Amino acid sequence: MGKERATISSCDKFAFFCVFAGPCCITAMAMNTTSWHRLARPDMQLGWPERRYNVQGPSNNRMSYDRTWKMMKVEVCAAYEIAQKQWGTPEGMMSFQMMSVMGAMTHIPIQEGFPCGFKPMCRSHMSLRCMWYWQLDMDKHILTTGQLVCLGFMALGQIIVLMSGNRDHRLYVCAFSTFGLIAGNGAWAWYVFDTDQFQHELGGSTGWPYAKSEGAGFYGSLGGATWICCGCLATCCGLGSAEEECSESDDEPLLAGGPPMGY
Repeated sequence: MGKERATISSCDKFAFFCVFAGPCCITAMAMNTTSWHRLARPDMQLGWPERRYNVQGPSNNRMSYDRTWKMMKVEVCAAYEIAQKQWGTPEGMMSFQMMSVMGAMTHIPIQEGFPCGFKPMCRSHMSLRCMWYWQLDMDKHILTTGQLVCLGFMALGQIIVLMSGNRDHRLYVCAFSTFGLIAGNGAWAWYVFDTDQFQHELGGSTGWPYAKSEGAGFYGSLGGATWICCGCLATCCGLGSAEEECSESDDEPLLAGGPPMGY
């Protein structure tokens, strides 16, 4: 008896579409700077304009994109280092205390004429922003790398489907698709979680409005994650594809020419 061979079923055809559409959709939304993943509504009482966030960076006060998270990280981290060297030393702390006493005696706010780094709380906030901007830049690379890994695993599974009809090999296809699902959707879920932490932590220290997960980038990525799940399920559905019918001459060569001699 020959080994059971599986045909290309409708599930395999659907999986072939999904496994390429899902990672490519999430990657396209990550690279596109005109679509946003989070949106903060304007707050007129605090003077906050509408703020949009995509994978590459946030919008400015004119609601247009002009800087990446990496650029903002370099600027804020450099300003923090300068402020820390100038005001974070014992000499700087002593100067701060002396100016605080002089400000209390003259009733003149000491913030006037001095940089943000003059205040310890401001330096602490710059340090927090420096850390988060670096982390958001890393999240961008994690998201795109996860989609490339997902695409590689799922494409390898589809190559096996196209080149091998051996039913036993379908187990490898399901395994590769599962690894791709974990890599692709895991990277996207991590991005959503980490950006939510960023909004909560910096919003709690400054009071800026919380940006919810909405926008063309978010919904497009959600659709891509759904396609990845559908592709993984479709490859598992391919395990039940119909077998190829083998001819009698292949399966029973002895019976093809009649009964053996002597009977």
